[in-house]
Amino acid sequence: MAFGSQQRRAWMPPSLALGWISQKARARLGLILLLLCCSSLLASTPTPHPVVSFDPPLTVNEFPRQLSFHTTARSQGAPITEAWLLFYPRDEMTTPVVERVQLEVQAGEIVGLSYTWETEDRLVVPGMPIVYWWEVEDSLGRRARSDEHTLRYEDTRFNWQVYETEALSLWLHDQPESLGEYAFTLAQEALQAQSELYGTSLRFPIRILLYNSFQEFAEYHARVSENVGGEAYTGFGITAQILPSESYRQSWLPQVIPHEISHLYFRQLTFHPAGQEPPSWLNEGLSVYNEQADQSHMMQIALAVAADGRLRPLTALSGSFGPYDPEGFYQAYAESYSAVVFLLETYGAQALADLIQAYGQGLSTDKAFKAALGMDLGAFQNAWAEWLGAAQPFAPTPTALVWPTPGLPPTRTPTSVAAQPTPTPKAPPLPSTPDKDEPQFASGIRLPCLAGAIPV
Repeated sequence: MAFGSQQRRAWMPPSLALGWISQKARARLGLILLLLCCSSLLASTPTPHPVVSFDPPLTVNEFPRQLSFHTTARSQGAPITEAWLLFYPRDEMTTPVVERVQLEVQAGEIVGLSYTWETEDRLVVPGMPIVYWWEVEDSLGRRARSDEHTLRYEDTRFNWQVYETEALSLWLHDQPESLGEYAFTLAQEALQAQSELYGTSLRFPIRILLYNSFQEFAEYHARVSENVGGEAYTGFGITAQILPSESYRQSWLPQVIPHEISHLYFRQLTFHPAGQEPPSWLNEGLSVYNEQADQSHMMQIALAVAADGRLRPLTALSGSFGPYDPEGFYQAYAESYSAVVFLLETYGAQALADLIQAYGQGLSTDKAFKAALGMDLGAFQNAWAEWLGAAQPFAPTPTALVWPTPGLPPTRTPTSVAAQPTPTPKAPPLPSTPDKDEPQFASGIRLPCLAGAIPV
């Protein structure tokens, strides 16, 4: 054929073109296509999980010594060779750190799984929620996981009298029903008053436990000082307090119950995982303000220290109130209370609600005060000092320099061991001779807790 000539080929439908292929070739082609389809399906089909079922779990609570977990795993097709229990205390304000415990198992298609969590030598919180589940692996390397379960590690030593609503519960034992009803009424009134003050509701329910003695309280601690009268576990929404002598309860309950609810409420509203801790004076001042008690003595102390030049700036009360001594703590609480009264009387409840909301959004103290009150903390504390009648304003607080330390990883607090609680100290005795069974307070001042000493 000459160069440049055109070659023509007749077109025919594929069905006719196949007619030119021999029957044997068509059979081979069909087999090849079938094998290609099968290999494609096999490549896209994932390795199946083992068919495993878990019996309903059983837990045995021996608070505060140990908590045992039990179940049975049943496999079809291959024996179970490995198993784990995974669990963590559900703290609403901490990233969960899951404990993963490998269990000893005898390989088989039906395997009993058990683990005992020893808690006698660690701090456990009565009533804290525990989230847990099981995982197993079979001889083919396939894994299966059970559903998650949640239980509360309740204090089972006593027959509790429980008073509760959806947002609040109060627990006590071996006490007259009248005392339980009185305490629960106080708690409900406090919760209602604080929801109005803060302008919002709780984010999760709170629980108040009242123990009858220090011994009952101390038994679930590895170590605890005899000066502690209670603790608040804000991430769990739980506070545990020790009832004083019977003659003092009628005046103690209206102070401590609203005070502790205020700490739990405040922490829920102001918590932000990346935010700055609100100052202790604001937390403690609000807790004293929320007590159902006459606080005129607190204002008298604040006015007196302002008049004689001993008023401390609020920036000095932002963290710890320092080593415990009665006079120093009374002054710290009095100044904190007076600052809250000044804030509310001068700027109003809405400004307080805006301030708390700003902390909840993760703002720093100065930014939170500017957003809510239009001034930073330094300007606010000078206005407060002038309101109290202090002779001169405070000097500006210098900005702290932060020098980074390279190479050090951040510290993370695991929730498998409860975070440090806020202790409630017992009141210090008076120098004078008191009544035999009555707790004593200098100048009539009552200190329900020490949240300022160890910030919540």
